[in-house]
Amino acid sequence: MKDEANYLISCILTLCNATSLADGNYNAGANTLAAMLTSLSNLSRPGSSIVDASGKNYAITCNLLVSGSLSSAIITDTITTSLARMQNNLHMHLARFHQNKSAHEASKQYTEKEYTPAPPANESEQTLEVLIQQRNLLQNQNTSYAQEWATVLKSPPFPSLSDMLAHQKIIVTANNCNCLKKQLTNLHLQSPLIISNINNNIFKDNTFDILHSIMSGTYSVQGSPEIIRGQCLISDPNSILDKFIIKQRSTSIEQMIWLLDGNAGPEIDHKKYEVQDRFKNTSELYNTTMINTLGNRLDHRNSNPVILNVDIEYQQSNWIEFLQDMETIIPGITGTAKNLFCSLVFGFFKIYLTHLEGKKVKNLPLVHLLAFAKFIVYRMANKRSAMYQVKNNSLDCKHKNKLIQFLKEKPHDIRSLCRRFNKMNTTQCNCLLEDLKQKGLTTLNKDNKWTVTDLGKQTNQATLIEV
Repeated sequence: MKDEANYLISCILTLCNATSLADGNYNAGANTLAAMLTSLSNLSRPGSSIVDASGKNYAITCNLLVSGSLSSAIITDTITTSLARMQNNLHMHLARFHQNKSAHEASKQYTEKEYTPAPPANESEQTLEVLIQQRNLLQNQNTSYAQEWATVLKSPPFPSLSDMLAHQKIIVTANNCNCLKKQLTNLHLQSPLIISNINNNIFKDNTFDILHSIMSGTYSVQGSPEIIRGQCLISDPNSILDKFIIKQRSTSIEQMIWLLDGNAGPEIDHKKYEVQDRFKNTSELYNTTMINTLGNRLDHRNSNPVILNVDIEYQQSNWIEFLQDMETIIPGITGTAKNLFCSLVFGFFKIYLTHLEGKKVKNLPLVHLLAFAKFIVYRMANKRSAMYQVKNNSLDCKHKNKLIQFLKEKPHDIRSLCRRFNKMNTTQCNCLLEDLKQKGLTTLNKDNKWTVTDLGKQTNQATLIEV
């Protein structure tokens, strides 16, 4: 890694005290920090974004796949467990309130109106009420009500108690298709954070197909007009991602940012740089920020998304250019990771604001966060290349075995060998034959026909794979 990039990444990880998040493990600390920052973006009220100086909006949500036992365990401890606890607390409060309300109504101690007064109507509700009660619509055929209906579409109504009870679920946990379908109900603003683990059973159903439709915003429960769009935080604690990719391609896996344990590379040469205003306890800062983020999302009297004003136009342009250059290595990465940089900036802004205890945020380390985002994609690219190389090597061995078997039958020219494969061009076939020739297993005779040598005749499949 270049010295400048190494410096920038080390500075941001030092500022956030990332190694303390993972008991001194640098890569796992970086993964945990990335998951923390992006989760704050994913948990914010739908529509939250960053706005630059020109007024342009930048989306902030993205999907994560965490592969490796250490990072998966830490992220479970620091993020998913806390989220589950907060959601359980919300459910218990609402259930208790509903229980008390029912008891008071049964004893006629309070009227329902006194106990749970109707929430005040917001602008969208008020406009809809006027439209529905409009008695002279038929008489005013030339009057347009497009603006009024546009106002109705701007925001949902303020929820009542029954609404809150019916739509309280922010996170969804499921590890198979049937369970996931059952859990996709009672969703808050129809925008869940899906938390799941990769396991062998998940290969056997269409769980990933559902995840893909949820991430792309094309999933709707049968019989309902509501469309679900959510984000995913998927863990791979047993590191079976390699086996999965080799077995089958998955669009949903390709739509996620991979946070990886181990030596995927590039590695950071960790140096102790002096940074100002270093975070003392990042886990505590995150937990406080996460609770406040959920509080803002659940604020039933304020339906406005969170908008942060950050001038990131230049860095985002640089980020997209970088992703487009990476397309040859990871096809589709521009769409997959388009929001990653903005998501990191948004999450860091929120945690930094908590760290400053309400003081104004003056300067953000945008260049450092950009280098950090690139570091994540580089590691993903290297891991992906290594995985597909293993897959290609395995496929080459199978092809070499077939070539040996064909040549044991009789000599073949290159065209006849290619015809015996479903899909193989002459260049690929020549490369495989030349490799076998260097190992002394095949030879090319004067008639331009390939034959198997005595050593090749003695070679079985297992021996060839070891070669």
